[in-house]
Amino acid sequence: GGINDGSAVGFVDHLRSVFKGEEVLVDSPTSTGTSKTPNARSDPGVIILNPGQLLYSHKFNRALTYASWQAFPRESAVHETPRIHPEHNTVPGNRKSEEHIKFVFDKVLNNAKYVDPEAQLYILGIADGGDSVVELLNAEWPKYCSRIAAIALTQPTSTSSTITDPAFASFLAQNAKSWMVSPEPFNTLLQKPEPMPTPLSRSFSDALNALPDTMTVTVQKSVVPTAPGYVGAEGLVKTESQEIAVVPRGEGFGEIEEMANGMEEWKQDVVCETFASGVSDCHENIVPSIYKHVLEWFHETQVEKDK
Repeated sequence: GGINDGSAVGFVDHLRSVFKGEEVLVDSPTSTGTSKTPNARSDPGVIILNPGQLLYSHKFNRALTYASWQAFPRESAVHETPRIHPEHNTVPGNRKSEEHIKFVFDKVLNNAKYVDPEAQLYILGIADGGDSVVELLNAEWPKYCSRIAAIALTQPTSTSSTITDPAFASFLAQNAKSWMVSPEPFNTLLQKPEPMPTPLSRSFSDALNALPDTMTVTVQKSVVPTAPGYVGAEGLVKTESQEIAVVPRGEGFGEIEEMANGMEEWKQDVVCETFASGVSDCHENIVPSIYKHVLEWFHETQVEKDK
């Protein structure tokens, strides 16, 4: 507990105890030839992003969150908050959370001066910062797919409807986990991503147009009324998981298609296995509760990959 568990101090200490680096041996010349001598250790590195504190105060000489900026002392309650100057109080390429994360990925993680191109990356994304990481990787997955080993998220809001890269969606389902505020005991499995119905993809109506005359598909958590006079529409009823029969197009198809366009819940609600964090109040308390478990899971992932 205390300041260590509430900051990166405890995280880094536990990281070093879990990922015990090994000595890296290099060839060194000797009078009789060469010999292997220790050159360095393969200890893991830590890069901490700061997508919250994107404002810089010259007065206090430090980075601030928008909330901290709004809390500046004022002459009175009716005086305005000091104005944010886009040139003097922000950094180009880091003015928004999404920009900051992309900046670090492009300029640091993807820069051999700072990070070995062969290094495997393990990501812990916290709340909306984690959502921004997922958004970036979804857009640039081919660029990073060979380097990301595992992703842990806290209180994410990303859903399957926000993931447009099928390969990234598959990676998240197999190599990512999230932890949520929940009254359930720590690490209780709350939800798993369900396989996407095939051949359904971007929109239900597009899929209907691509289907053969008769086919059975599955719709997740959909509530759709029966369309009068449409044969086979009886399957479109409210259930958690309901198989529906798509029958030859004919009279009433437009009505079914219009209803299908409004079905936004047929996709899965989570992008990865989701667990209880052991925290039932504020999501800010999740990381101190789970970080040791996350690091141990990262290590297990590394061991499996090295086999």
